[in-house]
Amino acid sequence: MKKWIIALVCLLLIWNGFITYEFLELKTNVDSNKTQSNVTVLNSVLTDITDLVTQNEPKVVSVITNKDGNVYSSGSGVIYKQDENGVYIVTNEHVISNGDEVDVIFANGQTIDASIVGKDSLSDIAVLLTKPEFSVEVFTIGDSSNINKGEYVLAIGSPYGLDFQGSVSFGIISGIDRNIGLDHNNDGNIDWEISVIQTDASINPGNSGGPLINLNGELIGINSMSISNNKYNGINFAIGSNEFVPIVEKLIEFNEIIRPYIGIKFKDISKMTVYQKSFYNIPLDVTEGIFVEEVLVDSPAYFSGIRNSDIILEIDDVLVKNEKEYNKIIYNLNVGDIVNITYMRNNEIYSVDVNLQ
Repeated sequence: MKKWIIALVCLLLIWNGFITYEFLELKTNVDSNKTQSNVTVLNSVLTDITDLVTQNEPKVVSVITNKDGNVYSSGSGVIYKQDENGVYIVTNEHVISNGDEVDVIFANGQTIDASIVGKDSLSDIAVLLTKPEFSVEVFTIGDSSNINKGEYVLAIGSPYGLDFQGSVSFGIISGIDRNIGLDHNNDGNIDWEISVIQTDASINPGNSGGPLINLNGELIGINSMSISNNKYNGINFAIGSNEFVPIVEKLIEFNEIIRPYIGIKFKDISKMTVYQKSFYNIPLDVTEGIFVEEVLVDSPAYFSGIRNSDIILEIDDVLVKNEKEYNKIIYNLNVGDIVNITYMRNNEIYSVDVNLQ
């Protein structure tokens, strides 16, 4: 009997050892397959990114602005389109604004002189025209309204000059529809607001005007150092394609952005002191609106009956809180539009239609 018990115990020990071995072997194979799978996915992603760089690098140029025969500034640009007139390059307005000559250096190393088709300081967009004698590739424009936070993006450009031409940075979309206030007349007050894409992809001086590219290889933004906040690391901005494409098309067609005007000189009541309000006889409880300092003769405002010292409160039933809001409303309208303006005069509220010019 004892012999049978000993034999049975030995058999069980052998079986247990066999099962343990098979389990460990299976686990090793599973872990190996998982590791292999992870490596395959990682390699696939890296291959996709390197392919994107290879495909899009030829579509990016360096923009050199010269003044009095010397290099004044440099930036980047994107090949936007080509027609019978030549090759159109989109860059930032601040890259070329203060020069008298502009050169474009293509990815193949060739330098071509460029003419300025048009530029717009409010949107920080400029269009150049070049006539290279070699073939070029143009970007596919993506829809910036379809992007989401967390998407991977690439930035390509020439940070800090030509020594780093074709540099690539990688990151994600950190925020969408960010509204950034700008001071265009350098008076210390915000007078314009632009909607931008926030990214943590590195954007340095020289990257301005270069592309922000999604993983489909589409151009979804124009990087702009002038609206990026240097106070914070990893926070950079690009002008979305749905913002810059209409500006580019108007610049190509008209060589300028024609924005309507009412014909007034004004002050922002929200920034006035109590003393200033008293000086202009503005009620102290009026904290928002536009104070009409002067109406230009023969202007739309003049013909509509608006006069000095009136306070504009609303345009087409939209509150005009400050200078920034006033500019945003007016500049999104077109020449020839008729708008209804609500204003205050001697504590009485009036309304009038104005034909914008």
